[in-house]
Amino acid sequence: MKRLAWLLLLGCTDSDPTVVVYDGLDDEPGRMVVAQAQRELPFTVKRLGDTEATKTAGLVHRLRLEASFPQADVFVCGEPLSVAALAAEGVLLSEGEVLAGRVRGLVVHSDREDVQCPSSWLDLASDRWHDQGLAVADPRYGSTGAHLGVLRSVLGETEYRFLLRGLNEVGVRLVAGGNRAVVDEVAQGEVAFGATDADDVAAAQALGQPVRFLPLPLDQVRGPWIMTAEARLVVPSTPEGVMYLEWMRKNGAKVFRSAAPGWLHPDQLPEGLRYQPDRASEEQSVAVEEALQIFGAS
Repeated sequence: MKRLAWLLLLGCTDSDPTVVVYDGLDDEPGRMVVAQAQRELPFTVKRLGDTEATKTAGLVHRLRLEASFPQADVFVCGEPLSVAALAAEGVLLSEGEVLAGRVRGLVVHSDREDVQCPSSWLDLASDRWHDQGLAVADPRYGSTGAHLGVLRSVLGETEYRFLLRGLNEVGVRLVAGGNRAVVDEVAQGEVAFGATDADDVAAAQALGQPVRFLPLPLDQVRGPWIMTAEARLVVPSTPEGVMYLEWMRKNGAKVFRSAAPGWLHPDQLPEGLRYQPDRASEEQSVAVEEALQIFGAS
């Protein structure tokens, strides 16, 4: 009966209607969401993901290239700056469905006590933590670059560069492979700290790795950066895309959160750092370039 109702709402003559989802979230929960959608919706659901190292960046580039002849109906993304940029360019609709949220912070070894950990990002840049080692994912991809854009938009150029120089004194180690590789560096004792996201640490803990997560605020007043996972319709919207987004609101968000440890219901999120996504998106490329220069990347 439910499937018949969906078909009546669809009201299309296509004998094999399809919705194409570009999915920048982690592969396993993304596949679980699509599998459940396929069972409940009256059309084929095709999912295109990306690699962990370049996650979202490749899909964002593809959406821009296809703007004149869209191939996707829905974009699912856990990086709000990418969503803001694509919406500003008219590639995505301005409103979507927030599925969950995650916190940006530090991963440390589970044996490390709180007194041996910084209390904020600005504290991490102080003399106390020199030469202890800080793993950072390549900021040209994923949430690391977005975080840098947020920091620069909030702090301004001078204070942002001061923060980068302080972090560099900790001993930045740029790693390929994304945030999961950052967590591995800490678990293996290569560095004391790693800049990463809550979900990557939760995934490592599920595998038995000896790590824990610190939701690091910017300072004692300004909170941690919160990233939302959101589903947006690609312009122009299609009936299948609209129906998929509605299904995500009713069922898909819950399926995603149950399959993705570290992602929280929007109502469970702490108060986060206040920033303007559009401005942070504009700052991101410069912020990344400055970070690579200061961290000595080739």
